[in-house]
Amino acid sequence: MATSSSTRRRDAGFTFAEVLLVLFVVSVITAVVAAAAGRLPPAAGPSMFFEEQLKTDIQTVQAYALANRSEGRIVFRGDRKGYQGAGPGKVVLFEREFPEGITLSPFGNTLKTVAFNSNGSVLAFGTVYFNTPAGTRTMRVHIGKGRVRFEG
Repeated sequence: MATSSSTRRRDAGFTFAEVLLVLFVVSVITAVVAAAAGRLPPAAGPSMFFEEQLKTDIQTVQAYALANRSEGRIVFRGDRKGYQGAGPGKVVLFEREFPEGITLSPFGNTLKTVAFNSNGSVLAFGTVYFNTPAGTRTMRVHIGKGRVRFEG
């Protein structure tokens, strides 16, 4: 039985274009995995507290104020070692301790409470300073929609 030349060529192996295509796909997958591994978060520490926990708590209180059409606030404790999220009156949503090495600075703070009204807008703007092992971190609360920025 006679076989055509095209059938024989397919039986011999992969074409150069097929090999290049496979190598391209493998290299793209490797590049994506390497880039994702480079963005893994570092071990939790004082710097992660500001970007993760405190920012999330502020957003939680703001969402509480919006959802319940009432006031919500973050109150920094007098001992400078923690804060609590609160609703109207004496409603306590959560309490947090600052991580080891972080304290509220006793100087320069223009806010002791970050409060939101029922439409989620911040009631007062200002600055809060934190002492950390790496130096001073600053939290600025902007008037309006409750934008919070961390510096330092």
